[in-house]
Amino acid sequence: MPECGGIEAALKIKKFMNKHLPKAEQSFICCITAYSGKKYEREAKAAGMDYFMNKPIFKNAMQGMLEAAKLLAPSNVNNL
Repeated sequence: MPECGGIEAALKIKKFMNKHLPKAEQSFICCITAYSGKKYEREAKAAGMDYFMNKPIFKNAMQGMLEAAKLLAPSNVNNL
């Protein structure tokens, strides 16, 4: 991203949502990256990302992310 990276963007988004929205109305944030490794995954989750996926994305990984989204934010993902 030209203005900030994914970690920084997640921190800003989560800060805004925590200030202005109840938990049930907050968006689900999924990190999809070519970076691999537990260190980057920990950083992403510490920044507030709800789910982490490495590229390439396979069908079962996408299904897992959609199921996690339904569990974490059911009011926002009724149509998934």
